[in-house]
Amino acid sequence: MAEGVVVLGISRSGTTLVQRLLDAHPEIAAPPETLALTAGARFLASQRMGSGASFGVLSGLATLGVEQDEVVRRVRALCFGFLEEHAARAGKPRWACKTAVDVFHLPEIEQLCGEEVRYVGVLRHGLDVAVSLLELVTKTGAWFEELHRYQAVEPRPLVAAARAWADATEALLGLRHRRPERVHLLRYEDLVREPDATLDALTSFLGVPRPDGWAADALSRPGAGGFGDWKTWEKTALDTGSVGRWRRYDRVQISAAVEAVAGVLEAAGYDAPTPMTPEEARRRAEMAMRLTALKPGARRA
Repeated sequence: MAEGVVVLGISRSGTTLVQRLLDAHPEIAAPPETLALTAGARFLASQRMGSGASFGVLSGLATLGVEQDEVVRRVRALCFGFLEEHAARAGKPRWACKTAVDVFHLPEIEQLCGEEVRYVGVLRHGLDVAVSLLELVTKTGAWFEELHRYQAVEPRPLVAAARAWADATEALLGLRHRRPERVHLLRYEDLVREPDATLDALTSFLGVPRPDGWAADALSRPGAGGFGDWKTWEKTALDTGSVGRWRRYDRVQISAAVEAVAGVLEAAGYDAPTPMTPEEARRRAEMAMRLTALKPGARRA
C-alpha cells in the first residue's frame, strides 16, 4: 500500500472540499470523517503530572515491558488498517483521511503517523473560519469538544472561534516547519480562485497525475458528508462566494477577533484588518443604543 494522505485543518476551512476532490481521484480513496486518527491520538495522549512525570497509556504499558515504539506501531496498524481496507474495496492504491478535529491532536497524530504519510494542511482566512464556526454552532446546537476550552475562557464567541483557528493554524505551520518535505499547505482562497494552479501543485506534491475534469467530476458526485458539512455538499462548482464573509459581520466583534489573532493571520499570509479604536467602538455602541431606543415598541423612560 502506497503512502496515505492526512488532510488537516480546522472545521470550516475547506477540508471537506479537499476530501471530495481527493476521493474523486482514481488513485485515492478518501472517505468522510472516520475519527480514526483522533481516536488513536486520544489513546496515545498523556498528561504531565505536577512532579513532571508522564501519566498515560505509554507509561502505563511500559510497566508491562511494552516499549513505546511497539504501542505506537500497534495503534498505527489499527488506524491505518481500516483506511487501507477501504481503499482496497474501492480498488485504489492510496487512502486519504480527513477529520476536522484532528488538527487539535497534532502532536499525537504526528507521533502516530510520522514518516508514513503525506500531510495536506488546509488554510483559510481566520475571520472567515470564525464566522463560519459560529454558524456551525448555531446549526448543530453545540461546540466541538476540542473547542470547549476556548469557549470556557473567552466569553465572546467570535473571539473564542478565532483563537481556536489561531492555535490550529500555528500547529499546521509548525508541522510544515518540522517536516517540509512531507507537508503541503493549500489555501482555500487559492483553490476557489485559481483551481488549476492549486490542483497542479497538490497532485505534484502527492506524486499522482491530475485527471481531466477532476474538480467538476468531484463536485458532481453525490455523497454523505460528515458532521457539519452540509454547506460543502451543497456546492456543485468551485466559487468564491464564501471568501471574505467576515466583511459583512458586525465590525465591533470582528475588531475584537482581529486583536486576538492578528499575528497568526500575518504568519499565515493573510492581511489583518485594522482594529477599531476605543473611541470608534464607543461611538458605535452609543449609536446602537440610540437605534434600539427608536425602534417601535421600545420602552420609554
